[in-house]
Formats: sequence, C-alpha cells, structure tokens
Amino acid sequence: MKNTFKVILFIALALGLYFFQINKIPVWSMDEGRYAEIAREMSAMNDYILPHFNYLPYLEKPVLPPLLTAGAYRLFGETPLGARFLPVAAALAGLLLVYFAGRRFFSAQTGGWAALVLLTTLGFALVGRFAVIDGFMTLLLSAAVFALMKAILEQDRRFYYLACVSMGLGFLTKGLIGIVLPGLIWFVSVLALRRFGEFKRAPWFTGLLIVALVVLPWMLLMWRKQPDFFQVFIVEHHIQRFLTKEFGRMKPFWFYAPILIGTCFPWSLFLPAALTDGVRRGNPSREKNIFLWIWVAVIFVFFSLPKSKLPYYLLPVSVPLALILGEFLACWVRGSASALSDKLMRGAWILLVVAASAAFAGGSIFLLFFHRVVEDPQFGALRAVLLAGLGVLLAGSAAGFFLLNREKKTASTLMLAGMVYALLLLTVEGMRLISPFQSSYAEAQKILAKLQPEDRVAVLAAPDDFSDLPFYLKRRILVVGSDRGTLKHASMKPSQAEDSKKWFWSVETLIQEFNERTHVFYVLMTDERYREIVDQLQSPIVLMTRGEKILITN
Repeated sequence: MKNTFKVILFIALALGLYFFQINKIPVWSMDEGRYAEIAREMSAMNDYILPHFNYLPYLEKPVLPPLLTAGAYRLFGETPLGARFLPVAAALAGLLLVYFAGRRFFSAQTGGWAALVLLTTLGFALVGRFAVIDGFMTLLLSAAVFALMKAILEQDRRFYYLACVSMGLGFLTKGLIGIVLPGLIWFVSVLALRRFGEFKRAPWFTGLLIVALVVLPWMLLMWRKQPDFFQVFIVEHHIQRFLTKEFGRMKPFWFYAPILIGTCFPWSLFLPAALTDGVRRGNPSREKNIFLWIWVAVIFVFFSLPKSKLPYYLLPVSVPLALILGEFLACWVRGSASALSDKLMRGAWILLVVAASAAFAGGSIFLLFFHRVVEDPQFGALRAVLLAGLGVLLAGSAAGFFLLNREKKTASTLMLAGMVYALLLLTVEGMRLISPFQSSYAEAQKILAKLQPEDRVAVLAAPDDFSDLPFYLKRRILVVGSDRGTLKHASMKPSQAEDSKKWFWSVETLIQEFNERTHVFYVLMTDERYREIVDQLQSPIVLMTRGEKILITN
C-alpha cells in the first residue's frame, strides 16, 4: 500500500508539472513556432514526407517529429497542447525509462530516486514542455544507449537489435547524431571497460541492415522529391554545421560547463560525491557507473567541439546523470556510501545554503529597491515571480540542511526535490507572464479580427523571428528584407525563382506597395526596424505595440 501511494503521488506530480498551463501559454517564436508550423503545414499540404516551413521545403531536420505532431493535432487540434504533446509524452516516457533502467541495473530504490531527480531536473522538465525536437531525441538516444549498456554489461546480444531500431528512429528525429552518439558511447565504453569481445559479438551486418530499413525509405523518397537533399541535409546541416562557423550561435568551448551546472541545479552540486563513490574500487556497481559517466562525457565533449552551440543540445546528459545520482542517493540515504562522498555531500549542502542565502539577499534588495534600472518590460512582469522563487530557494535549502543535520537524509533530499518542483511551477508561471513578449499570438489575433483573403501579412525580419505567426494565422506570410533565416537555401533555388519573387521582398518593394495601397498590408517588425523606415511610409496605422514588437497597417 505504501509503495502504491508513492507511485500514485509521483504520477500525479509528473502529470501536474507537464500539463500545468500547457495550453494557456501560447506557442513562442523562433524554434517552438517553427516546429509547430512545420507540423501544421504537413497536414495542410497533405505531404507527410517532405517537411515545409512557410510553404517552402525545409531540409534541415528529418520527418518523424513533425509527422507525430501532425498526428497530435488530430487529437488536440492545432493548439499549444497539440504542438507540445510529443515532447511532453517523450518526457513522461523518459521518466519511466530511467526508473526501469535504474531498477534493472541497480535496484528499485535507485530507479525511484533517479526518476525523482529527472522529474526535478530544471533543463529536462522545461525542454520537455517546449515544442522542440530535443526532448524526443533524448528519449530515443537514451533507449538506444540503455540497450547497448545491457548488451555489453549483461552479454545480451538481442539488445543490439533494439539499440539499432532506436538509432534509426533517432536519425529520423535529428539526423546523424541519432546514430553517431550511441556509437561513440559504445566504442569508448568497450575500450574503457576492456570488453574487447564486443567487437566480435556485435551483430554488425544485421544491425546496419536494421538501421538502413528504418532510415533509407524516407531518405530515398526525399531524394526523389528534392535531388539536393543529401547536400543540404548531410553536408550542410551536419558536416558543415559541426566543422564551420557559418551557422552562427558562436559560443566558447567551455559554454556547456555552466549550462550543465545550472540546468541540473541543485543536483549538480552532488556530482563530485557521486563520482568519487560511484567509480571507487570495491563498489559493486563500479562498471555500470563508469559506463554512465562515459555516456555523459561523450555527449558533453561532442557538443563542445563545434563553435555553434545551443543550451538544449546538452539535454541528453540529463538521463545518465539522473541515474548516476539516483544510484548514489540510494546508497547515501541507507548509509552505504563512502566516508569521502559523505563529506562531499555535506560540503555541497553548505555550498547550497550559502549560495541560496546570497541569492536571496542580493536578489531581494535588487528586486525591491533597484529594479527600475532594468527597463526590459519582461523583467517587470517577472519581478513578483522572481521574489517568490528566491524565497522558495532559501526556505527549501535551509529546511533541507536542517533535516540533514538531524541525520534525516531521506527527508532532506525529498525537501530538495520539493523545492525544485515548486521552482519549476513558478518558472512555468513566469513563462506565462512573459508570453506576450515571446509570442506573436496577440498580434495574430489582432490581424485575424480584420484579415481578408486578399490581404497581405508580412514580417520585416527573418521568418524565424516571428515563426509562430503563420501557425496562428494558418496562412503563408511575406518575408521582407535580406535575412531569410532557415529559408535561405530553399528560397534561393532557381526552381523557386517565381515563388520567391512573390513571397520574398526587399524593404524598398514593401514600402512602395505599402504606400500605393495595392493591398491591405499587416506588417510585424521590431520597433528598431520601424524607426528605420517610418519616415518613408505614408500614414502608417499602428495597430499594436508590445515590448520590442510593433504591428502596423496601411
């Protein structure tokens, strides 16, 4: 009965976290809006092979996530819930996966702690609510690597086949990394653990055949539709993105170190203790822990090498870290961890309390007395949430440390998990508050109230900057200016010359057509771009301003 209650409580907490406000927060611009719109256009164009964005072929990413999201739209409509259902389902499946992996490789206690850590891992929880493909990719990559872990450590050759299926699906989700990363983790683990017999045991031919059967049908269909598919998808968006600087988002090599600490906070403070205890000689689970640490290291180094980086590229390390911490916490709370790791844990708790106290003191003073120096309206909207978050951080850290000093290790750790859970709910509320600045939903509703079929809707920006606008308008938008964003390649193809002439304009052409009133125009842009052209416009009507965005018509 006690265990049943724990399971029911955990399920309720997980569902509560992932569905809280999920449909009340509109789809945001940039990545989320783009992926939501690609899936919508898949249904609108009845093309379930070739992804499109703003009704142009989109060859950067594979087909599986938008295909599944298009299916979710049939269940939940073209809504924020429909757009986010795949990552939410993937996150919930990830919790189940880490629980059963912990139970299989270690113990039921390890599985429970690992699932709790993953549930309250900031980065995993937040990306799991966001309509991007990285959460689903993390699930498939984790399934592949756990299968490889079982194949290596338990000499179960059948799991190589499951790994290959997951790797093929990973390719259809985010390309080559779905195959390369599990392969690298397998290779380094075989060498580090001296399991050289795996080079002979691995079913190379059958495994490659399975991957090919999963991957090649879609790739061949794409090649027939788009003869330059391999050049764009493999060469440009895999090899060149990894080796060159031309895709932007330039970050230093060490970029992911603070990202890892921050997105796994406060659990990341316990990693030194988990490392020293997990890989020490005499630990019966040493080999399994080494495999998990290799998993983390390979992903961390792999994504640190290219110059182009985004924070959620590191998301796949959340799963092995949760299992590492779950196994360590299970040992620590029952008193079987090493003396050194116990000292490191107490040091980590002290560091947490000191950091929380400093953050509360400094943050509260700033938010209460000096907040006006920050002119960003988003900051003003978040002020109350930030104050509440600082209070939760201090109270949770102090209460957990108090329980630890009374040798109540389980209670102190649960207190920490509860603190992070409360912070996550506050973060979701904060996201709701700043949504008007991150989403074009309000502008789209303003346009829809007046829009006629012959009217033109334009963005004076890269199409990615307001990528959610076509999602809400359910129509193609005119792109104005030299920055064509992710549509640059498709719009510059000779075969698209006539189409691009209609849908990609220069600023000068927009100004001329706007002033001549050939159509009713609705133009969304930043206030900076508006100031650059306002003197050239004849009697523009400002329909809406919010944050740095402005919507005008003629």
